[in-house]
Amino acid sequence: MNRLFIIFICISAIIGDAGAQIVDSTFGYNGYMPYGASGNSDLNLGVGNNTVIQSDGKIVVAIDKSNPNDHSDLMFSTYRYNADGSPDSTFGDGGVSKIFAGDQCKNMDVKVQPDGKIVVLGESEYCIDGVCGAPQFVMMRLLPDGKIDSTFNNDGIILSNDLFGDLGLYANPVRVSLLQNGKYIIGGQGVSGKPFIARININGKADSVFAVNGIFADTSYATLVDMALDNNGFIYGLLIKYNYSDTINRSDNYIFRIDSDGVLDNTFGTGGRLIFNSANVENPTSIAIRPDNKIIIGGYSQPVYLSGFDDGYGETNVGYVIILNPDGSPCSLLPQGFRTLKLPGDSTTFIQKVLTVPGDKILFGGRTIDKIDGNYHERAFICLMDENGTLDTSFHHNGYMIFDYGLHSEIGSLACFDDLDLLPDGSILATGYRNPISFNTTRSLFMLKLKNTNITGPAGITPLETGKFSMHVYPVPFVKTAFIEYEISNKEVISLELRDMTGRLVLVFINRLHRTSGKHTETIDIPSYLSEGVYNLVFSTVSGLLSSGKIIYTR
Repeated sequence: MNRLFIIFICISAIIGDAGAQIVDSTFGYNGYMPYGASGNSDLNLGVGNNTVIQSDGKIVVAIDKSNPNDHSDLMFSTYRYNADGSPDSTFGDGGVSKIFAGDQCKNMDVKVQPDGKIVVLGESEYCIDGVCGAPQFVMMRLLPDGKIDSTFNNDGIILSNDLFGDLGLYANPVRVSLLQNGKYIIGGQGVSGKPFIARININGKADSVFAVNGIFADTSYATLVDMALDNNGFIYGLLIKYNYSDTINRSDNYIFRIDSDGVLDNTFGTGGRLIFNSANVENPTSIAIRPDNKIIIGGYSQPVYLSGFDDGYGETNVGYVIILNPDGSPCSLLPQGFRTLKLPGDSTTFIQKVLTVPGDKILFGGRTIDKIDGNYHERAFICLMDENGTLDTSFHHNGYMIFDYGLHSEIGSLACFDDLDLLPDGSILATGYRNPISFNTTRSLFMLKLKNTNITGPAGITPLETGKFSMHVYPVPFVKTAFIEYEISNKEVISLELRDMTGRLVLVFINRLHRTSGKHTETIDIPSYLSEGVYNLVFSTVSGLLSSGKIIYTR
């Protein structure tokens, strides 16, 4: 979700009693997605991998419904809900878009274009001559009502051989980003299981001027787990690099950075690549870029590798957050550049998602696990941390909240957050999975809304006037597109820029545009690669009229 809050004169915070965070009971069923007859047409079954919020407040969720014990469901699923968590009956079948894609469909990521079309990305099983098993690349573009957009590539869908040719039968994408020019950046695993970044034209065809025939392919044997773009146009791939011959250091955090042409950036790490560790076994899961281009990485590690099947799951794993400088060097904000986390009362902590929020804080979530009578009991959690690694005690007194919404039984319980979104009012939407049935590992969508978070949110708009000139921005808050309204008494040459808090130019929306006297409205579009943070929106004219105000940008 990409949102901008326009706040002139000052930036306000939601004020409330520390620890007043509560589940918003007006959302869904007592604050979360129900299971069964009160859900959507698919009973809210499946794992919510990623979520995006539309400009009208509706919630679109990428759903993984794969089931190794049942091959009867061959549909690629996307769910959409109204802002209050009720199923959106105007979308697909009772709030569910189902498109045929083959066995074991996994919808991994979703984005909404400015025109309302929805891009979804994931995988299904590739089958040839009756033999199935290899993951197949799947990318679709849906119309706003959930139907397939037949103008995209071949009948609305891109498959492995469309992008990689006959050699690309094995491919599983994990992330998609939208560029300001309408193109798409895709990250995942490609030919020979090697990580790739691809750029796709708006028509669904590979952009041949990017990297090699539209695809950057890394050379390491590694798994791409996440991708991020900064406000300079660089693309980051976050990977697990395996060291199978090393019996101690089994895996590494591995990052590469390429430029907007798909070429490794030699100023980053060593020749565009970087390995950074906090333990012997690393499992990075999420990457985010701050407005100052510092790099935030979250995941979980295992301090000591245990051989065989004793991998320490639920017993020795700890969560970790890493902060790196823009050049890839360890950041001094955290001791040694990282901070490990194990929540009190639980055996292990797994961080699945990191998100930068105003105030240079880090919001992250995932699951904690406690082993009880030989069974693993998972509980979802959300945590807020200052950039120095200290838990922010304004968030629920202790800096974290744990949600035990999985149903316990002799076979354990499941509850995990895989994605987090900060909403315009400062509330948090957390998405993942839980088991809604005792003695059953069936997974249903776990989506929960938390309010009174004490995280900075919008407080409306107060125009800043310079002389007789004022600028108004609407709507507040807005997603992607905003309108700038102003009035001038004479002919003017206007410019509209976005600058960071140091004054550095980030974007030029309008450059020396001639306008006659009277009222005018300009339209601006915010690119998806803009990093979260606080910026200055600056409107100026050649004659010296000036208006500026701060904006808070969050995803």
